[in-house]
Amino acid sequence: MKFLRICGFILSSVIVLAVALGGLMYANQRAVSVGASEATLVSDTYSVGTAYAGFVASMSIQPGTPVVKGQELLRLQSSTLQQSLQTSRLNPEGVGYRVEGDDVLVFTAVADGIVRDVEANIGSFVPGNSIIAVVGISNTLHLEASFPMNARDYARMQVGGDVDVRMPDGTSRTLALTEFHVGEERDGQPQVVVVARDESLGGASVAFAGAPVAAALELRGDEDLGSWVVRQVGKLFVPGGFR
Repeated sequence: MKFLRICGFILSSVIVLAVALGGLMYANQRAVSVGASEATLVSDTYSVGTAYAGFVASMSIQPGTPVVKGQELLRLQSSTLQQSLQTSRLNPEGVGYRVEGDDVLVFTAVADGIVRDVEANIGSFVPGNSIIAVVGISNTLHLEASFPMNARDYARMQVGGDVDVRMPDGTSRTLALTEFHVGEERDGQPQVVVVARDESLGGASVAFAGAPVAAALELRGDEDLGSWVVRQVGKLFVPGGFR
């Protein structure tokens, strides 16, 4: 009788241990965190450009200048404007610009933001169809990152999944994966490019744009526990699982 009790104790201990180990293996299979090869905070942008050649008559911006919607950014004096106005090929006022007199284009901000790049100075000649400045839009900050990914893990990615980000100021944010696509290989490893956003991040300073960050992507499996157990037991009897 004592022998049977000992055997029963050993058997129950083995069963408990097997269940615990199986649960741990299943949890590990269900959720895996993958670190980013490269991750950067970026903001949506808009360009300030001109279809008309001319000289920059005035400019009130430089990289880093905060702007508000409707604010005057620069003036371009162009000798080709008058002909376009006379032939009705140019509306005297549109989104982000207005015409003053017959030879001056006044460019204004179309949204709040911070100036990222400026390609001209006061007195500079600007060719037609040129970009003069680029503005980062407020409340659009988001993550763009590359993650090493094999085919199995790629199949476990899902829109809406969690992406944990360590911000430049030391705080942590959890963003939602909004889109992803296959990128170029890095050091021989396939990469997936991910875009992740969150309202709380969008409200962070646009000055963070361009800052490198640490990011980790959480992957989820689609297999339920029952199917996983059947597949694992099958491997014990038939190589590759049940046929």
